[in-house]
Amino acid sequence: MTNSNRLAITCATLLLLLTTLLNGCSVVDQKIVLNYAPLEKTFSRQNATITISRTDPGQPVKAGNDWIVGALNNVYGVRQADLLANRSTADWVTDALLFELKRIGYNVHPVKAIPAETRYAIHLSEINAFMHITRGNVSCESKQELKFNVDLYLNGVKTKTLSVLSQDNQTLPMKISKEKKEKIMSASLQDAMLQLLPEITAFTARQ
Repeated sequence: MTNSNRLAITCATLLLLLTTLLNGCSVVDQKIVLNYAPLEKTFSRQNATITISRTDPGQPVKAGNDWIVGALNNVYGVRQADLLANRSTADWVTDALLFELKRIGYNVHPVKAIPAETRYAIHLSEINAFMHITRGNVSCESKQELKFNVDLYLNGVKTKTLSVLSQDNQTLPMKISKEKKEKIMSASLQDAMLQLLPEITAFTARQ
């Protein structure tokens, strides 16, 4: 084999490897939709009225009109690009909770601040969600975490604080679809709702 042939084969191999990496765990920003699917688990019907407020987690990190919800890292764990979403994680979590509470019969009132005379109230805070995807040599590792705090109020007095945490780590193919990323995020929010709803229904049932 001549030197020119060896060089051509080497270049072709490197080009193929580069193409595979770029088509798999890409180093350009990627955008997903933060969606939510209703829980399959059923809860008993409720008829109480609940007021819900929220403290946003500081200044939102944005890239243009999108929110940064994760990172795309190289094989060394160095951030190469951002994972972007169509809305804030605070809106995403709040909307899911409102949806599930209404679905089981609660009369829900979102407010800026909880009125002192409110019988049942929920305050969300410290909302944080991210997904980090790190490229390996033959696969990618995804690390996802969603956490937030929930304060339960009775007649204007805080009676209980809950810390909700949902985590997921997976080994995935080099090429991860947009739909797969969205599914991982949606599943984490469903898990969070499964942790939270029994606490809320038990809280209003006891009072």
